[in-house]
Amino acid sequence: MAIKISKLWNDWVFKDLTKESKLLYIYLATSPEINSLGLRCLGAKEIGEDLGYDLKTVRETTRELISKDLIKVYRTGTHVWFFVMGHYLSLPKTQNIKIRVTTEATKIPKELIEDLKSDGLFPDFEETFKFVPPTKEEVASYCISKGFRINVEEYLKYYTERDWKDSRNKYVKDWKGKLRKVWFRNAEQIPKCDDAPKGYEHLFIEVDGNIITPDHWSNGKPVSKKGFIQNERLQQEYLKQKS
Repeated sequence: MAIKISKLWNDWVFKDLTKESKLLYIYLATSPEINSLGLRCLGAKEIGEDLGYDLKTVRETTRELISKDLIKVYRTGTHVWFFVMGHYLSLPKTQNIKIRVTTEATKIPKELIEDLKSDGLFPDFEETFKFVPPTKEEVASYCISKGFRINVEEYLKYYTERDWKDSRNKYVKDWKGKLRKVWFRNAEQIPKCDDAPKGYEHLFIEVDGNIITPDHWSNGKPVSKKGFIQNERLQQEYLKQKS
């Protein structure tokens, strides 16, 4: 029910953060006011005062932690709620925790609980942590969204044959986390095109086992200097994904 800070320094995702984002994450994860789910109501000004950050740094570090799926941020009225994913994923399935979370839920705005439920981040104690294996399409889509290419079939086969247990013989609770922390480490990274439309920053095609990405975007279309055929195929792939 808590994040072990000592283990963070061996975590590939955490080690890849900026030093400012590392400090913000530790600040949030070790907060005495954080509840069992990993929620804390906190303002940017308070964070800035405690960590010595200006508002720009608070926003930048928050965005980085969100992009790494380490935290989520919710708003209810004028209040901002930080949700530390590691706390939620470490919740044990015990009666005491059920009582504690149920009690704490009475102090959380109902709209926030509904948002958490819609994101699958509020436990149903009748089916706590019931794991639903991802589809091939879900895995492939998530990898591309994060800028990595892996052997999706190998990933699914590895865990399916082990009844979705990891190398330590523990059940997988977060398949996206396993990708980020284990599989992305040795995966082929897809170059990012900064002027691409949102959602298509890592658009690519594969030619003879090699990744081809746009060199830039022009008039809303991907453009490659590799050649006419590659350029045509990139634009076809973009239209295919867009539709």
